[in-house]
Amino acid sequence: MDGACPRKYPPHRQNGSIISLDKARASFSEAINAFVGRGRTFSSAAKLADKTGIPVGTLNNYLEGTATPGLHYLLSIMDQMPSEFADMVLSPAMLGAVKRMNADGDCPLMVNSKAAELVAQIGIFMEDGHVDHREKRQMIPVVQALAARCNAFLDGAKDEAA
Repeated sequence: MDGACPRKYPPHRQNGSIISLDKARASFSEAINAFVGRGRTFSSAAKLADKTGIPVGTLNNYLEGTATPGLHYLLSIMDQMPSEFADMVLSPAMLGAVKRMNADGDCPLMVNSKAAELVAQIGIFMEDGHVDHREKRQMIPVVQALAARCNAFLDGAKDEAA
């Protein structure tokens, strides 16, 4: 141990037991759905496929939660996604706060970008005059990504102030 506090595992992981394939698959599906779809970072699986070289059908399987990627596909997807994606993928292992090793830092414009993404999604959903229960469920991952970006920004601001 590196001097950190002992881990408190969530109820589904008794004493740090193995993370089930179903939990890993669901976590990955939730994460990729937060960033792929109308009004999101990638508007479709085809757009992500263009960037990664991963077949569209394979990406659709990930979006549907019927498959998980091998390491090479996972890294290719992570390379194209914002850092919040990695946070969401790693959350079952109680890991997070991933940062890019380049200059895309957690600046106010990145927070604005995520907020604009959420506003765009709400606008699309409001075309019929209301946001229904299915659309609300689709908004949850986008709100989580915005919250992660806001928290990263606040953490950076606290560090700079200290």
